[in-house]
Amino acid sequence: MSVPMKALKSFPYAGRRLKVGDHFEARGRSDARTLKAIGHAVERSLQAVSAPVTTGTYNTREMRAREPGGYTAKSLDDMEVDELRALAERRGIRVHHWAGVDKLRQALRESKDGAE
Repeated sequence: MSVPMKALKSFPYAGRRLKVGDHFEARGRSDARTLKAIGHAVERSLQAVSAPVTTGTYNTREMRAREPGGYTAKSLDDMEVDELRALAERRGIRVHHWAGVDKLRQALRESKDGAE
């Protein structure tokens, strides 16, 4: 006799991986008692099993483009190491991969002075 259950935790059971909130059938009354005792699942009532599940509408997110001019360029002192490496690569500057922030900033400033 199978027992209708609802998972409270994520765990493997009967050859599949259950997630929180999944509905499943326990293999028997003893399995149902064990799963309840260890806090993995709770029993579902038969009324809840036969009632259709309606969730209503789905969630949406309003997305808008940024206003023009909302972007402000960062100075070299405000940039992190990854941003500095990307900028150096875009400018065609080769810097050792172990170079720190200070060496990257120095190389970018020297290339900027030489370009002008």
